[in-house]
Amino acid sequence: METKLEQKNAKTFTAPQSSHNVALFARLSEFVEKKGDNFGRLARSLDLSPTFFHSFKTKKSSIGSEALMKILMHYPELSAEWLLRGTGTMLIGTIYKDEVEHYHTVEKMTNELQSRVDDLVKIVGKLDKDSKRLDKVRNKKAR
Repeated sequence: METKLEQKNAKTFTAPQSSHNVALFARLSEFVEKKGDNFGRLARSLDLSPTFFHSFKTKKSSIGSEALMKILMHYPELSAEWLLRGTGTMLIGTIYKDEVEHYHTVEKMTNELQSRVDDLVKIVGKLDKDSKRLDKVRNKKAR
């Protein structure tokens, strides 16, 4: 059975905030700022208390899985991997978007090169005809 002192300490104890929580909050802050949003509006839109994020930052408490799920559902473009672990890109699809842009650039360059090759083939064809005509003219003069 707990003593009164242990009960009092259990009620007032706040777990020290791990470096993971600090980093998670920093990444979430970065994302919210880039979105042009703020934690007050986000808390309201997620049906959280107006001081929820402030408490997470200052009371050194954990954000909780329910709040994380609400955040990720509210911002479907936000990468859970980036938010939780700090790996990958902030936004889902960023790598895919970059790959698509690269593909289109390569495709455009390929089409331009193909057009140039086609033009050169036409030029070579004309030169070949001109060369044959010159050969005929030379042969006639040589006789």
